[in-house]
Amino acid sequence: MDMSRPEKVCYESFVKTACYVFLGLLMVGASLFCTRIDRLDAIIAGWFGVAFFGACELVGIARLFVNSPRLTISDSGISDIRDGFGLIEWSDILSVDVAEIQRQKFIALTVEDPEKYVQRLSTFKRWAAKANTALVGTPIIINTHGLDITLEDALTEIRMHLLESNSSAVSTP
Repeated sequence: MDMSRPEKVCYESFVKTACYVFLGLLMVGASLFCTRIDRLDAIIAGWFGVAFFGACELVGIARLFVNSPRLTISDSGISDIRDGFGLIEWSDILSVDVAEIQRQKFIALTVEDPEKYVQRLSTFKRWAAKANTALVGTPIIINTHGLDITLEDALTEIRMHLLESNSSAVSTP
């Protein structure tokens, strides 16, 4: 009899992404307004804002039309395609905790050999992983913001899968 938990597949939340796109449009508008102010610093900042937030808008609009899984929690492990770590196997996970960076909560995974996962990353993402390690003690954090799952539900799924994988890595909040 198969006692494994069903795979949990999480997608980008259309509503949350649409809200980010709307806020981005407001920022582009505010930046355009700054270009009309009769001060050189305001004009420069305004055009910088138009370029930056305009680029963010392009990414946001493209993400509205992406319908592929972003986070998958399965019998094999955890895979978050946004971070670049690839599949994080249950046998490698030592602990699962909630971390907080500037009042934003994330799921922090402490693994046996962090370098195994960090070496898979691009140069920019390695820098971010190093910053994560400095801030929360591990390079691997899972951000559920923008997904169709809450942090609490993702944490429950991860802990249940971890328990069923016969690991002793689950820590309590």
